[in-house]
Amino acid sequence: SPDEIIRDYFRLRETYLQDHAGGVIPGALDFLQRMAELSIPMICYGGLAEEQIHADYARCRPYFSRYVCTNEFRPGLREIVQDLAHLDFEQVLFIDDVNTVAEEAKRLGCPFIGVPARHAWGWQYRDMQRTGVRFLVDGVKAIDLPMLQQLDRDPHCGFVEVAHAAV
Repeated sequence: SPDEIIRDYFRLRETYLQDHAGGVIPGALDFLQRMAELSIPMICYGGLAEEQIHADYARCRPYFSRYVCTNEFRPGLREIVQDLAHLDFEQVLFIDDVNTVAEEAKRLGCPFIGVPARHAWGWQYRDMQRTGVRFLVDGVKAIDLPMLQQLDRDPHCGFVEVAHAAV
């Protein structure tokens, strides 16, 4: 049943995390510190309830004004921007590793930076290229003030028009 699958997933996840590194990617804390120095308000979002996030997230939590669980409204960009932040779409920058978030950001006119994993078996990088994500980085440590300023001036919110080849 769906409930059993979810329960098994979290049980296996806990077992996996006992022998593997936590959930904070290299450079994340330095990036959050740089953004805090710029007085940029930040919201963290994801599909898990906050108490289900790996305990390592606690080191990042002070940098965020809030955490938003998007499990009930995926990908949740419209809800975050309009309902929670009460801002216009072009006023909010999304940084994510998932192409469906990039597609929604493009549709709404939200600036976007893609940080897709580059595994040999992965598809997010390729899909973000197809979506036209202009700012694709290998990690948040590559996101610096000049990139943010360039993105802020970009009338296309970090997207380029791409020709879609038949698949």
